[in-house]
Amino acid sequence: MATTRGITRALSGPPPKPPATASLRAVGKIQEAKKSSDAQASAAATLAATLKAGLELSPREWTALFGPTANLTELQAAEEALKRLWSVVRPERLPIVIRRPVELFGGRCALDWILEGRIAEVADRYAAALSYQG
Repeated sequence: MATTRGITRALSGPPPKPPATASLRAVGKIQEAKKSSDAQASAAATLAATLKAGLELSPREWTALFGPTANLTELQAAEEALKRLWSVVRPERLPIVIRRPVELFGGRCALDWILEGRIAEVADRYAAALSYQG
């Protein structure tokens, strides 16, 4: 044992080796993947909330549209269609409008088409029908 300024330390061999560089890289990649996964989950939750509120979807309607889980790509595409719908129908009126049967959808409600996964087509049809043609 050696004493330095009143501190005793054992001299039992060399200091421990730091973890291997490859191990550090693997840990870093795992941490980055977790951060990416967390960011995607957060983005998906935000998109889901926007869609549920914007269309006033019930849990049953949400499940009919996306199943038990929705992937980020599907949610992003649906949000883009929702934004197009908002450009031709006031956001506060949209839930009412999509629940009315109209000839534009063969006498069915736009919501029926949306629940079949055709929200982009609904947005396109409303945009074409409601755009100023002058």
